[in-house]
Amino acid sequence: MQENIAKLEKIVSLKPDRIQGKDVQCKEILQNKYSVDDEVVIYGAGRIGRMLACVLEKNGVKVIGFLDKNAVSIHQENVFLPETFAKQEENRKYPILIALALPIKAVEKIVKYLKELGFKDIENDRALMGCFCEFSMYQESEVILQDYEEEILKAYQLFEEKESREIYCACLKHYITKDVYDALESDAECPYFNLEIPLAKGYSSFVDCGAYTGDSLLDLLKYEKCETYIGFEPDLQNFFQLEARVDDFDAEKKPSEIILYPCAISNENEYLSFDSSASESSSLVVGGNIKVPAVKLDDVLKQKCVDFIKMDIEGAEIAALRGATRIISEQTPDLAICVYHKVTDLWEIPLLLKEMCEDYKFYLRTYNPGAGETVLYATTK
Repeated sequence: MQENIAKLEKIVSLKPDRIQGKDVQCKEILQNKYSVDDEVVIYGAGRIGRMLACVLEKNGVKVIGFLDKNAVSIHQENVFLPETFAKQEENRKYPILIALALPIKAVEKIVKYLKELGFKDIENDRALMGCFCEFSMYQESEVILQDYEEEILKAYQLFEEKESREIYCACLKHYITKDVYDALESDAECPYFNLEIPLAKGYSSFVDCGAYTGDSLLDLLKYEKCETYIGFEPDLQNFFQLEARVDDFDAEKKPSEIILYPCAISNENEYLSFDSSASESSSLVVGGNIKVPAVKLDDVLKQKCVDFIKMDIEGAEIAALRGATRIISEQTPDLAICVYHKVTDLWEIPLLLKEMCEDYKFYLRTYNPGAGETVLYATTK
């Protein structure tokens, strides 16, 4: 392991070429390509696409809309299926900016697909996508890894096996280089389920923090047996879709108990500022467009036995974990916690969980080639 620690120390010693916000970086990249009053279409209606649209519009470039193969489930007026949008000849004149952090081969397939639909001006800028590094999405300021060297090395030594340690190093390097292709990808069908990681408790009682519209619930029922499902989703538009999806389930396939809460998760019971976008990117954020109720898991689940907790809550994971201190320390459920919203989560969350439960063993997997969907697993087995 000493050789690997030396490799990690080298990564930690690296510093970003420039310390500046994504808006400044994007502006520098875009200023030679687009002028004020130019019109563009963005391929990808997720977090990166929305953030790119904001930067473009701040600089006077008009975003006509978004193309997304999942447009039907997004339910927003300016999001179109590529095939539908391309049917009108005048739409095919717009430049298309691909806003997805994907490997080169995957992007090449998208470019080919768009050309077959009749689009001719298609842009995929690797440096531009690097401005939206997953590990700084909700980071308030640039993080110098060397300032946290002791914590980074301490967390590194908590991981049980080589694959986890390699992913940890690759994620840190990705944060420094901002290279969307400079990360590893785990060979698995989906996060959270059907894992090769040994679990102590399993999925009989599953707590889903960031339930969205039920995507994790569908995978849970596909791969595992579950008696009790408890879902938390603060975005009401997403929550209503989650309720509708649950109502449509075949009675034989449903868990015997399903409890849904239109709430966020935190370390206090309070109302918090929330950015509601009716997407997977809705999040607690200062200056959000609404207030939502936030609850502590320790209070809401006082009478519940908890086997598994999944959290994908857009950078609010640490506060949520602090609000579940009793459950974690007393019941030691298996955990799947997303650690890709803030680079500091990569080391702060495993160190925090180790304080809560000395018996936890840790594994790391990443399910997106652009380093997104990086999940920390904790289990006592």
